[in-house]
Amino acid sequence: MKSYGPYILPQIGSLREMTDLRVKDNPDGIAFFYIGNDGSIVTKTYRQFSDDVNAVGTYLYAHNFREGSHIALLGVNSYEGLVTFFAIANGGNVALPMDA
Repeated sequence: MKSYGPYILPQIGSLREMTDLRVKDNPDGIAFFYIGNDGSIVTKTYRQFSDDVNAVGTYLYAHNFREGSHIALLGVNSYEGLVTFFAIANGGNVALPMDA
């Protein structure tokens, strides 16, 4: 039987680093899929996810949510909620998820 060495995992210190690593390694890979409002299956690549997170982060920054802000998220589990959570965390803020 052939012996394999240990699998070396990259050191990841934040959600931003994790997302950037996935975009670098496989930008067109499927990150998420979900059922859209019309019943079709919607897919999002790692690049699309990263772009969406950065867009929401830019919006938050433009509206004076600076590092250290506490931002409540009220809603059901969704792609948009996940994007918003990542944008809040990547901006150095605190996300407070609340169940609808």
